Amino acid sequence: MTISRDNPDAACIREAADVLRRGGLIAFPTETVYGLGVNASDGRALEWAYGLKGRDRTKPFTVHIASPDDLLKFDVIVDARAEKLMRKFWPGPLTIILPLKKKAPKNIAEPLRSIVNEIGAIGFRCPDHPVAQALISSCDVTVVAPSANLSGTREPVCAEDVLAHLNGKIELILDAGPTACKTGSTIVCLRSEEANILREGTISRNNVFKAIAGKEVAVKSNDAKKEDKKAPGPKKILFVCSGNSCRSPMAAGILRKMLAGQGNFDVMSAGVTAIEGIPAAPNAKKVLKNRDIDITGHFTRRLNKEMADGASLVVVMTGEHKRVVEKQFPTARGKTYLLTDFNETGETRYADIHDPVNQPEDAYERCIEQMWNPLTNLAIKLVQGEI
Repeated sequence: MTISRDNPDAACIREAADVLRRGGLIAFPTETVYGLGVNASDGRALEWAYGLKGRDRTKPFTVHIASPDDLLKFDVIVDARAEKLMRKFWPGPLTIILPLKKKAPKNIAEPLRSIVNEIGAIGFRCPDHPVAQALISSCDVTVVAPSANLSGTREPVCAEDVLAHLNGKIELILDAGPTACKTGSTIVCLRSEEANILREGTISRNNVFKAIAGKEVAVKSNDAKKEDKKAPGPKKILFVCSGNSCRSPMAAGILRKMLAGQGNFDVMSAGVTAIEGIPAAPNAKKVLKNRDIDITGHFTRRLNKEMADGASLVVVMTGEHKRVVEKQFPTARGKTYLLTDFNETGETRYADIHDPVNQPEDAYERCIEQMWNPLTNLAIKLVQGEI
């Protein structure tokens, strides 16, 4: 749906707001990238969004607001630093993570509610875009909006980018043309006394700290030295199997749990022959649920160039997967490993991970047993910075 950036049609906004209110997903423009609009009060919509993006379910979505006054709806701590940043940069391309006073508000449903409570904070964005502001103001629900793309792929800066990944999978796109900034927002976390730049985007870290203190301030950033000019994004670990319905999503789910709270990691999965949009195998979900790991939001994705290019590390299940990945995606050469490469010694090193697809539950248990030790070793190496 084409819409004017500077003079958004009220009927178009109403239609998009109606879709959000009833739990549908839409894409809309901000000044940075196109966002995937989700009703945060609708648990089914949140589950759909996590599965559609293939997003790590330990990572929250950012709440989008039309005005700083909207923060009054949320039980968060707004200190002097936050007030200075809001005055300087809002509306604009800055995400501010604010600590909760107690628990997540009732207008945030599961599974996002548990994630927010575990983190103890909520991220907020006040976009500087007339379409986004009109949409958020018209919804009368809490709107969260990750980027409108598959996790691990390039963020969309126009409606065509959104269609390349989500065509037929969301109900509506508000097309207001290319975004102005064409890069993500800067993310600053104010959970502690020292402000923490989690991602340097459109606004430089120096300008963030000038706004807070009026001078250069040492920056604390995940996995970065203070003299670095740009805060790094997450280290992206991509697991690859054939159909992306059992081995790779199980490995990804296990590693996410092992890495929880240990650093800035984005764990994804895909398949070299996957048919997109199929849920994880029932037995895969069942055996992981027995270990308190939830992959019910997973839907299969086929490996593509953007995933392979963007991954820091590609971990495959078999030697044949390694051959196919490195042949189809030359950028993966040198960063693609068999999962069993991470077995320290013994005959199990360099072995293929057996495929349990269409087999009984005990085959999935054996698959997990085969993956557990190399995943543990991989997690240790990642946390210690050895990879």
